[in-house]
Amino acid sequence: MKLSLNSDVIAALFVKPKKAAILHRKATTANKYDQILVVLGEWGHLRVAEIARAIWPSAKYSVQLAYRAIRKLEIAGHVLARANAVGTQSYVLTRRGAAHVEALGYNARHGLDLCSISGATFIHRSIATRFGIEAVLAGQIVYGEHKISGGLEIFRSEGLRRQFGKLPDLLFGETLGEGLWWGEVESAAKSSAEIARCLRIATLSKTLFHGTQRKLLGVVFICDGRFNHERRIQNVAKVLWANISPEKRLELSRRVQFVRVQLGTRACWENCSAPVALKI
Repeated sequence: MKLSLNSDVIAALFVKPKKAAILHRKATTANKYDQILVVLGEWGHLRVAEIARAIWPSAKYSVQLAYRAIRKLEIAGHVLARANAVGTQSYVLTRRGAAHVEALGYNARHGLDLCSISGATFIHRSIATRFGIEAVLAGQIVYGEHKISGGLEIFRSEGLRRQFGKLPDLLFGETLGEGLWWGEVESAAKSSAEIARCLRIATLSKTLFHGTQRKLLGVVFICDGRFNHERRIQNVAKVLWANISPEKRLELSRRVQFVRVQLGTRACWENCSAPVALKI
């Protein structure tokens, strides 16, 4: 199915996977411990529930399986538990764990110095991570902020900043498709100027990402459902695009999608809505 500007493909991200062992896009090893380490290298830091979803998406006792596995990896010195901003634990690769992932043939770096675990951006990063995991389970290819900013992906942070003026929270699209969606997480209030900067990225749709043959398809705002981010973004869009033709405004609105994420206790992912296009 070709990725297009309608919402069908994005909606497909949240269909429950049919197989019990759908792996991360690169974690082709059959060893579950290695899979966990590769996924940690991909996202930087993960909680047990996120590891369970990524490695055992359909298992009845996935959290218990993930906890036992992560404890063994911790004892072996491959991962380290760190207190996060919501009062639970997140796990990162140690230097030994990162070296093991490199030996498996994947790019990785340790997470001992990550500030997004205990800092104010923890919920923001957690939403992006879980959205990315759901996208992978639906067969999409995903490039997360951790690997982009760390220079571990084909999309380098310097090139993206130069081309678009900022970094995405993630990029995702069909594995064999021609384009990628720009994922922008909304977990806290942004200034009108910052929202306008995100919306301007949608005007660059069909632009090829530097050094690749993939083009930008549009912007998906991944919104924390506890707040009404959609209304504020719509208001900024009305002002920003007030002087363009109705036809062009309609075209731009189709390049902007909203997804509403519902979080439970301690910012645990509960569900995600189907995408809705911007209305202006």
